[in-house]
Amino acid sequence: MEDETNKLVKDSISYVQNSLLMRFAFFDRAFQQLELKPSNAYNIASDGRCVYCNSKYILKSFLDNTELLSKQYLHTVLHCILQHQFDKSHMDFNIWNLACDITVENIILQLFENTDNSEQLKEIQKLNASIETL
Repeated sequence: MEDETNKLVKDSISYVQNSLLMRFAFFDRAFQQLELKPSNAYNIASDGRCVYCNSKYILKSFLDNTELLSKQYLHTVLHCILQHQFDKSHMDFNIWNLACDITVENIILQLFENTDNSEQLKEIQKLNASIETL
């Protein structure tokens, strides 16, 4: 049963990767670099070498909202590309982590510009305005 579940997870992630590659072929190499591994600790996360996936979370997300799962997968890969998980030297790591998430989400918004992201765009505009006042 576990082998069947792992195959379904792998197929689901493969579908997500392929749907992203249809839109953004330049992510091909990044997707190839990351090995898929099961995890009970994370829904979806990466250490720069592997993408760790919770089987139940991936399968439920795939059935409920494949587009959201695609964005979450891309979010994880972008953190690796930008090497966010490797820089723990900041004084306040929580603020650094939040800034990295905002950066990645901003990139995703730009990549998925044809979808309805109006609420996220408003929040990013607020953040950009507050940065300009610093």
